[in-house]
Amino acid sequence: MNGRHAILLLTLIFPVTTAYAIDHIWLIGGGASLHSSQAQIELNVKWEREVILRHADKARLQIFYTDGDRPESDIFSWQRPVESPATLQPLARVFDAQDANGERFYSHTVPGVTGTTRVTELVARLRKEFSQLATGDRVLFIFYGHGTHNDTDVAGNALRLWGNTLLSARDLEKILSEINPIVPVRLILPQCYSGGFSRIMHPGAEATRKLVPHNRCGFMSVADDRESEGCTPSINIGDFRDYSTFFFAALDGRTRLGKKLATNPDLDANGFVSLREAHFYSMANAVSTDLPRSTSEVYLEEWQPWYLRWLSFGREPENIYSKLAQTVAVANALPATGQELIQAVSTAYKQHTKDITAFENEHIDLKKNIKPLQQKIRTDLAERWPAVLAPYTYNFYNFMQKELGPAQTFIMHHAGYKDLVKQQERVLELDTSILAAQRKLAQMDKVLRLRKLATLLDQFQRMAGTDDRAAYQRLVSCEESHL
Repeated sequence: MNGRHAILLLTLIFPVTTAYAIDHIWLIGGGASLHSSQAQIELNVKWEREVILRHADKARLQIFYTDGDRPESDIFSWQRPVESPATLQPLARVFDAQDANGERFYSHTVPGVTGTTRVTELVARLRKEFSQLATGDRVLFIFYGHGTHNDTDVAGNALRLWGNTLLSARDLEKILSEINPIVPVRLILPQCYSGGFSRIMHPGAEATRKLVPHNRCGFMSVADDRESEGCTPSINIGDFRDYSTFFFAALDGRTRLGKKLATNPDLDANGFVSLREAHFYSMANAVSTDLPRSTSEVYLEEWQPWYLRWLSFGREPENIYSKLAQTVAVANALPATGQELIQAVSTAYKQHTKDITAFENEHIDLKKNIKPLQQKIRTDLAERWPAVLAPYTYNFYNFMQKELGPAQTFIMHHAGYKDLVKQQERVLELDTSILAAQRKLAQMDKVLRLRKLATLLDQFQRMAGTDDRAAYQRLVSCEESHL
C-alpha cells in the first residue's frame, strides 16, 4: 500500500471532525548556552508569539525557551559601547575587549514559557503531548535558534538546545511519527543548516523519495550545508533581515516595525496568507544571506531524473517561481529574464565574490597590525601600573578603585591610541561590508535557484507520473494551510 492509499484509508476509518479540534503550536527557541543565546533570538521569539496571539488566538500555544523559568542569565545582548572612560572603552580597546565591552547578560523575558529546551525534558514533553493529538487537530512546530551540520549524514543535522544538547532531523522525524497520521504537521525552521530537516518528509529521515504516510511539511531558511542569518546579540530590530522576520511579517500583514509590507503576500486574494504564501513573500523581499526552501521544493529537486537536468522546452517557464525570480532580479537591478539575466548574474557574482575576498584580506591585515599596537600600549601602561597585568587579584582591585582614571587618560594620550581606534573601527566597518556583499551574493544565488525551481516545476507538470503528482500535491496542500 503506498502512502496516498494509506492516507485515504485512514481518512475513511477516522473521518475528520472539527467539533473538538485544536490548533497546537509549539514555539521553541533560544541558544544552547548563555554565549550562544543572542538577544535577536529572544526578540524574534517574543515577536512571533505576538503574531501568533493576534492571528491564532484560539490556538494552544506552548513556548519552550532556554532554561525555562530559572532566574539565571541565559541571554546576552550587544550595543556599541560609548567612547568614554566611564564605560572603560579605552582600557577595553587596549586589552582586545572593545567588542565584549558592549555585551550585557540577563535572564530572558519571554512571557508564558512552559519549560526548558534541554533535549531530554523537551522530547519527553513532546512525546507525551504528541500522543494525545486527535483527528481534526493541527500542529505548527516553530524553532528559532541555532543548528549544527553533520558532514557525513544530512539527517544528523540537529537543533542546538539548552545545555549544549542536540535534537537531530532523524530523531525529530521519529518523534513526529508518533503523531496520528491524519493530523497536519507544519514546521518552520530558520536555523543554520536547516535544509537537512527537509528529511522529515521521508520515513526515518532517510535519503529516499518515498514520503511518510503522515500529513507533514516544512519550511527551512537555508540548505543543509549553509549557515543562516539572524542570530546576533544586536537589539537593533531594524537590522533584522532573516527569513523568519519576513515570513512572520507576511502572516501579520505588516513589518515588525508596524509598517506597510513591500508587496501583498495574499497571492490568491482569498483574504488569508498561507504559510506557503509567507514563504514566497520572504523569498521575494528578504535581502539576507538566507536561501529558503520548502519540502515541496526539495521534493521537486529529488524527483528530477538525471536526463532532464539539461533538457529545456525552448522557452522561459511561466509559474510562481519564474515570477519570483523576475521580482528578485529586478529588485537587484538585473534584467528580468533571458540570457541577459544569466550573464548579469554571472558578472555580479564575480564582483561580489571579489569584494568579499578583498574585504577579508584587509580584515586579516588589520588584525595583524592591531596586535602590536595593543602590545605597545599595554607595555607602557604596565611600566607605570603593573597591577593592570594581574586581573582577578587584590592589586588589580586597588588599581581599578584608585588608578583607573589616570590610567585611561594615559591610554587616550598615548601616541599609538588614535591609530588603534582607527584600525579597530575599520574592522567593524569591514564586518558590515562583508555581510552586505554576502547578502548581495545570496540574491544572485536566489535568482538562480528560483529559475531552477521554475524549470523543475515546468518539467514536473509535463512529465511526472500520477503517484509523484499526488505526493507533490499533498506537500503543497500542507504548505498552503494557514496559521
